[in-house]
This record gives sequence, structure tokens and C-alpha cells, in this order.
Amino acid sequence: MARRAFPLLMLATAPVAATKIQAVNLCNGTMELHIGSHGDPITIAQGAGHSLELTDGSNAAYRYGASYQATQAEFANVDSSTWYDISIIPAGNTG
Repeated sequence: MARRAFPLLMLATAPVAATKIQAVNLCNGTMELHIGSHGDPITIAQGAGHSLELTDGSNAAYRYGASYQATQAEFANVDSSTWYDISIIPAGNTG
């Protein structure tokens, strides 16, 4: 009996190498996907979708609004755990 439970336990505790994120732009304009802190952003048209796999140690941010005021969703995959933060960034130095 213990032999059957052991492989199941290994499967349940195996680390995840990547996290798949799918987003659909339901905003009234284009949005940008920034992968890491370098490179040009990917533009996602209104109504279009985008799929991304975050490997361990990587991060990405979806941003709607090119000015200081924006809505942003950030994702990171750290030590096989996925973290996210959704922010509304106000205009100017108000918060």
C-alpha cells in the first residue's frame, strides 16, 4: 500500500517549472505586455488575447495606459510559486 502512495506524493510535491498566463484585452484601447525589465513591449489590440509562459525566476507586467496614470497587472514566478499584483497607478504624485 505504501508503494502506491509514494509515487502519488511525489507527483503532488513536484515543483512547477512554468506558469501559463492568459489575458484578453477588454479595455477600450491597446495594452502593453512588458516581459522582464528589458526589450520592447508587446502591444495587444482591443479584444485580442495573449498567452505567456513564465519560467521560474521570470516576471511580466500587463499595462493599460502609456502615461503616468495606468492600470497594471504584474506576475512573477519565484521558487515555483506564482505571485501577482494588480495596481491602479494614479496620475502625478498622488499616491
